[in-house]
Amino acid sequence: MTNDIASYQETQKLIAVAATWGRVAEREKYGEFGLSADNRSYFGSGPGIIEKSALFQRLLAGKKPLIYRPPTHNSYPWYEVIECLQRDHHVLVGNAPSLGSLLLPGANPGEPCILINGALWRIEETISHDQEYIVSWGRYPMKWKLFSKKENKGSVKEVVKSMTDIARSTMIANMLGRVMFHAVHNDPDFILMKSVKIGFDHDKKLINEISEESVKGDINFEIDENDFCWEKAWILQRIGLSGWPFAGEVLDVTQKEFVSLARDGDGDAVLFLADQETESNDPPGEAWIRIEHDAETNTSRYVSMYVSAQSKLEQKIQDECEKFLESLLDLAMSREESVFVMDRSESNKEILRLFRTRARP
Repeated sequence: MTNDIASYQETQKLIAVAATWGRVAEREKYGEFGLSADNRSYFGSGPGIIEKSALFQRLLAGKKPLIYRPPTHNSYPWYEVIECLQRDHHVLVGNAPSLGSLLLPGANPGEPCILINGALWRIEETISHDQEYIVSWGRYPMKWKLFSKKENKGSVKEVVKSMTDIARSTMIANMLGRVMFHAVHNDPDFILMKSVKIGFDHDKKLINEISEESVKGDINFEIDENDFCWEKAWILQRIGLSGWPFAGEVLDVTQKEFVSLARDGDGDAVLFLADQETESNDPPGEAWIRIEHDAETNTSRYVSMYVSAQSKLEQKIQDECEKFLESLLDLAMSREESVFVMDRSESNKEILRLFRTRARP
């Protein structure tokens, strides 16, 4: 009986996850872009399509899908760049293909783009060509700074020699690996006639393509007037607030008049909104506690919790201030039910976004 119940519950879970997968696929117009590499990893492909989907595995793990599709890292969904509180990510950068947005999601036709870890990102602003950009991805109202740090790798000839030596060492290692693999599987004819030769020819072709021209044309290198080669290490740095609330639901924004109960150098630390249905002189209501602040845009992020009376909250803040605010924030973020999140401009006190989410940073 117990096994039957467990099996029924597991089946119900799979049905619910598959239904969510289907809703996201419909929302993202999966059928229109079913052949792209990004779609194959995100939604799956071929027989057993759902089971091969990164989205399906995320849902099985009990996580919510993001409101918008995340960018990809070598064709695999890159959730961390959206959800993680970490600001800086080391990335590989390349020139966007000429067909751009027709091949990859993330930009509209004709928009300037750049490849970051194999995904097409929109260039919002070019601060310095091949050096620094402001970029965005898809429909996320978030921006990142993409910039390079340079390291002297010697002359162009030295770089070509170093790259060739590394490629040759890799070719030999690959060849030995193929030989060992097929020897273990007791297939000597296949070793000599197919696998090793195909792999060797492929690696040799890559080595022959290494030249001074290829180094000079590589976006990840910069050549100075003395013919020295500087390798660029690219950093993708999030500007503004983190994206973890996007694993939830976007709510309609209605502007509200809040009472500020605590302030610091970044603006309002605690806001209060009285319950409109009570006629009490000391009303209960929502306290909104700031958890993030972006100085560049002067935008703050708050989470809400219900409090029994405005005066009690004010008195606690006055008596204990920083210690109380920290414990209040811990309490607001520790709840098991949905978390309500608000992004608000400190300049004009306008609510920019509202979310409801179960995910937490």
